[in-house]
Amino acid sequence: MPGGDLLILVKKPTLTYFRISSYFVLDSDFLKIKSVSESRDEAPQPGMEPAIIVEEHEATVDDMASLCWVFLNPLYDDYSRATLTEWFSILKLAFLWNFPSIKKLALKYINRMIDSEVPSLVERILKFEENVPLPEALTPLYVELCTRDAGLTDQEWDLLEGLPGKRIRRVVELREKITKLKSSGNAKPSEAQGKLEKNIAHTLGFIEKAVPSCSGATDKVHQHNGISSTTPGRANGSGPHKDDATTTSTTTATGTPTTTSGTSGTNIKAPIHKPQGVDPSMSTLVSLIVSMNLMFFWKLL
Repeated sequence: MPGGDLLILVKKPTLTYFRISSYFVLDSDFLKIKSVSESRDEAPQPGMEPAIIVEEHEATVDDMASLCWVFLNPLYDDYSRATLTEWFSILKLAFLWNFPSIKKLALKYINRMIDSEVPSLVERILKFEENVPLPEALTPLYVELCTRDAGLTDQEWDLLEGLPGKRIRRVVELREKITKLKSSGNAKPSEAQGKLEKNIAHTLGFIEKAVPSCSGATDKVHQHNGISSTTPGRANGSGPHKDDATTTSTTTATGTPTTTSGTSGTNIKAPIHKPQGVDPSMSTLVSLIVSMNLMFFWKLL
């Protein structure tokens, strides 16, 4: 791009320079993630400034060309020229460098094309898993797989078996639970669809799920590749938990802030708040004086 102020060097498969305007990357994290430096493999071409280097594991020349095509497409709001493979390359870089608008655009065209070009449900799942495992794209596909009546074929089993996070095991467990629910006659798909999607996404490790504990607190279950860990929550907004931050600020009855420090697993005691009002000893003295006056007036009568 003539006049572009941003020089990008892509290493794979051969060293290739791209010159674009930095305007196109302002709404992304590209400049935060990448650093400007000279190529370590080869000196910059004569008269060229240091470039932002895209490493081999990040993108190829074709991937970068597809992303730049989105920036410079001469047809307003018409990106139908790109193939499904190119859109997955664009989506991968949009996810890697956080281009929100381009990510949304790529998903729009992928969802429009993928059903006709990839008829197999499991192969559509693999397309996302191998390129960009986005929860918002994978969750509806796994919901369809877990709720369909037909079981997994041998070919589908082999394809899913190589996925991370014990995917095949989770899918089988979910299918068994859903089948039992259907056979019990208690299933109401129209009412429980949203809850079903959340449970499936949680089981597959795509989202966090809030689980009520015995104390009434809400514990967040963090799922990552099928392994869960629990972070204690708080009951009815009752303040800091003993495993929260090690320093807690409190305010005494007089309004003076005090700080209590402790380590994880140590109970943090708040200062005792005395009720406002008359001192107990003064209250007793006043009651005694009133009683004596009443006795005196009674004798006069």
